[in-house]
Amino acid sequence: MGEDLYRELLDKRPDTEDLVFTHGDYCLPNILIDKWDIGGFIDWGRGGISDGLKSIDCSKIEYYRLLDEFF
Repeated sequence: MGEDLYRELLDKRPDTEDLVFTHGDYCLPNILIDKWDIGGFIDWGRGGISDGLKSIDCSKIEYYRLLDEFF
């Protein structure tokens, strides 16, 4: 099973990447709100380098969901 998942991951790797730093778990419980403005972020445990998407690319989203299976 793990070998098949790894092979699928290699087959679906995107041709291009726009690498950026990202939070990794950007959701409402991890955002600090101060007077209706964003005051900061917490829980950076999944932060790191990721692919910055300027528009929705379903194949890249599928790839990164598959990649998440390894963590």
